[in-house]
Amino acid sequence: MDGLSAREEQVLGSIHSHLGGIPLIGGSAGDGMKFEETFVARDGVARSGGAVLAIVRTSRPFMPFKTQHFEPGETRLVITEADPIQRVVREINGAPAAEEFARVLGLTVEELSPLIFATRPIILRSGGQCYIRSVQQVNPDGSLSFLSMIEEGLVLRLAQPGEPGAVLAQQFDEVRERIGQPSLVVAFDCVLRSIEFEHRELFDRIGGLLKSNNAVGFSTYGEQWGAMHVNQTLVGVAIGR
Repeated sequence: MDGLSAREEQVLGSIHSHLGGIPLIGGSAGDGMKFEETFVARDGVARSGGAVLAIVRTSRPFMPFKTQHFEPGETRLVITEADPIQRVVREINGAPAAEEFARVLGLTVEELSPLIFATRPIILRSGGQCYIRSVQQVNPDGSLSFLSMIEEGLVLRLAQPGEPGAVLAQQFDEVRERIGQPSLVVAFDCVLRSIEFEHRELFDRIGGLLKSNNAVGFSTYGEQWGAMHVNQTLVGVAIGR
């Protein structure tokens, strides 16, 4: 999907309801963290403001998967004023959003950066699952733009990081247990994970795991998993031999 459309939730809800149980996996196109214009391509033509859906049938064994290495911590953040359509949060815990987010991190607003957003995301618990909600940027008015829908009244928690390499290795172990060594993994990986991996010098470790499991894909402005639009995850489908 167009990664700046802010319409993933609406489109996913519509598509998912008509798929009859077919797993839905995808990603939102990016533009290298410029947040200016993103494109999707079909039949050699690239356009903004759209989405491309491919329906795949295979006789080979396959396994959809979603993996992340963050867990909820103890620090709570209550969204007290937000525009869910525009994905803008104006108040957290009753205070200006950027100021309060910086305060709970022990930082100033000026210190908030893509690296901070990549390494200190926020987690939403829903239906027994944890979903990451990532900040895109600080706005001039002190509000925060998010990469997925965020609503007033949500109680979120600051995330605590795990070990990305170990988590990803375990995920691929599960894939091999289910379908054997994959001949292809189509993967959609959040761009904020790339920022974190570069900072933590994990590119060789993560890249080696992806290469050894025949993964192809791209870095995204959000990932699609069923009817959910999520952040800071790797989602994909592994196809066996």
